[in-house]
Amino acid sequence: MQGLFRAAAVVSLLAATACLFGSHKAGTEGGTDDRVRLNVTNNYSLAVEVWAGAAGASYRMGLVAPGIVGHFVLRRSMLASGGMVEFVAKPVGTEPPVSSGRMLLKEGDVVDFEIATLLIGSYAKVRP
Repeated sequence: MQGLFRAAAVVSLLAATACLFGSHKAGTEGGTDDRVRLNVTNNYSLAVEVWAGAAGASYRMGLVAPGIVGHFVLRRSMLASGGMVEFVAKPVGTEPPVSSGRMLLKEGDVVDFEIATLLIGSYAKVRP
């Protein structure tokens, strides 16, 4: 019985420790977050692949299903070439991709990229 109590105490301690470390935001210091965040709202009928591009390099950030908001963090290396970044959403299938256009970003910016039900109505905006 005492062994079971000790095992429960150890498990509780480990869970509390995991919660403590899990609540810390990586890359933050003093409460400020210097990462560029991207929120993609997909109102289109198909899933979209989200890509980021800067200075001739690009990478796939992830997939956002229809009716879902995807949250991504831009790689810091994408800001190294002056901060001109473009986001592209490519619908799964044969539909044409939509672009945010080139955006001048700096650390701490938040980009909201909305994929419209009609792709031509898609837009992106930057919040400091």
